[in-house]
Amino acid sequence: MLSNLFFQFCYQIHVFAFVGFERQLISDRTRNSLQRLKDEGKHLSRPYGFTYKKLEKKHNKIKELLDKNVSKAEIARLMGCTWATLHRYINDTITVRNLEATAEDA
Repeated sequence: MLSNLFFQFCYQIHVFAFVGFERQLISDRTRNSLQRLKDEGKHLSRPYGFTYKKLEKKHNKIKELLDKNVSKAEIARLMGCTWATLHRYINDTITVRNLEATAEDA
């Protein structure tokens, strides 16, 4: 009876050691794959939502309102999105396009 318990205990120790080792292997493979994708320039976070794409369709209107010095909060209300989404859109698109136009003029 005691020897049977001892063997069960030893077996459980080996199983737990194997499970821990396997968990570490899975973690390493995942980390390596994510790093490889990041190095390849893949976008790893969740994609932009519908509102961001809706703003792309209204690009000229947003640019016009910004040129008229309308506040970003007011433009966001008019476009039906949050201030943060509008701000990200402006930083990603309009600012980049202005820099490209300036570089072409030089």
